[in-house]
Amino acid sequence: MPPFELTWDSPAAADPYNPNSYHDVFLRVRGLPFAATEQDLMVFFMQAGVSPIGIQLLMNAQGRKSGDGFVQFEKPDDAKRGMVMHRQQLGSRYVEIFHVSPAEVIAAVSAQSAGAPAPAQNYAPQPLSAPQGHVDNRKRPRF
Repeated sequence: MPPFELTWDSPAAADPYNPNSYHDVFLRVRGLPFAATEQDLMVFFMQAGVSPIGIQLLMNAQGRKSGDGFVQFEKPDDAKRGMVMHRQQLGSRYVEIFHVSPAEVIAAVSAQSAGAPAPAQNYAPQPLSAPQGHVDNRKRPRF
């Protein structure tokens, strides 16, 4: 499959800068095995009865697969059907799937093209950490 290309002239892929346009044809996949290929993702989504029209696997700053990617579908209904694969196994890992806007896709792919890692998406709560300057006064056992 050719590299992922944004196709703004398809009927469902609307103008990314028009907030009133319907553009739910893009999904972000997270948690991919590092060895996963575009073909693996194609087969993965075919289990839900849909075929992506574009797939882009993201790379980290070292040029290795990051475990994230984007998938584009022809119609919003196809993307909705692809969502049934959320938390399903691909290889030994479960894959998380999220709807994303075209603007998010553009930002991530542009950042990657410029040599920077794709911007992190905050789809899940971040682990809590102690506030800066916090001192743990709990007694610790002495050995």
